[in-house]
Amino acid sequence: MIDSYHTLSFFKKHWLGIFFAFIAGFIFIAPNFVFIHSTEYKGLPMMYTDDEDLYLSRINAAYTGCILSCNPYIKEYKDFFPFHDSSLSEFILAVPGIVFNIPVTVLKVIYEFLLPFLLFLLIYWLIFRLTKNTWFSILGSIFIILGFNLINSVDLINILDIFHLFR
Repeated sequence: MIDSYHTLSFFKKHWLGIFFAFIAGFIFIAPNFVFIHSTEYKGLPMMYTDDEDLYLSRINAAYTGCILSCNPYIKEYKDFFPFHDSSLSEFILAVPGIVFNIPVTVLKVIYEFLLPFLLFLLIYWLIFRLTKNTWFSILGSIFIILGFNLINSVDLINILDIFHLFR
């Protein structure tokens, strides 16, 4: 049985790290959330990386029963022409969508929040175990999760695209 005193002391000690993990998750989901609630939205969320459509098509193929050695880009005979890069990772990501009947596009937006949130907590926990300092753990997690956006000039161009949505 979980002791409520230890649980409460855990949250008192690490509430700031959990709060910043929520903030990091909301930063990753904010562009898609704004886009979905705009008038230009046509049913597909924004894709940030080049291979995101590949992963979403493989998750969608897992919805139809194509798990390991089938090509998600071929409609007929997809089991006879195996896909060269088969892995279980997309199937594992598709399992909550299959169980709870969540569409692939909604699952993508959920994972855009959930995965950075969990990664922030894992990095926070690792740095806290090394330093025993909450502030170092928070700052280290922020720089690791959000630091790429500080040095990537392409993301600055995306900010202008977001402002374009509000005109």
